Amino acid sequence: MGLPSKVIIPVVEQIVSLSGDRVDMRGYVNLYTKFGEEETRKTIKVRYFIIDTHTSYNMLLERPSLNRLGVILSTPHLTMKFPAKNERITRVRVHQRKARECYDASLKIPPRYKLRKKEVNMIAGSCNLDPRPSDESRVEPRDETLLW
Repeated sequence: MGLPSKVIIPVVEQIVSLSGDRVDMRGYVNLYTKFGEEETRKTIKVRYFIIDTHTSYNMLLERPSLNRLGVILSTPHLTMKFPAKNERITRVRVHQRKARECYDASLKIPPRYKLRKKEVNMIAGSCNLDPRPSDESRVEPRDETLLW
């Protein structure tokens, strides 16, 4: 990050890496970090621990930072949402294919995806997609359905 060494607070501790190995910490630094676009940006103080290890991640946000942001996190979708200025919700997303390519590159694995023409899967209009047998009774509303 190009920080001067005088702003790094030294720490003599080890952490357990994602691969299970013990890694020495060099120190940490507290930095104000901006999340989101200009009109919905939120700024919080984040403590960054500095380690020297090989990983596919540039940084990991710990729970206290996520809690200060008020994040709702969806790991499978690589998306997080949090309340920001003007009672608006900010969404931070990662492109899944790019994330997979970065991860594979860090492991030195050949890419899984090759660029190809866009394909469309179609289902015939006469196809019945209801998995229930046709003779099974179905629950029906008694009264008129009201929309709220």
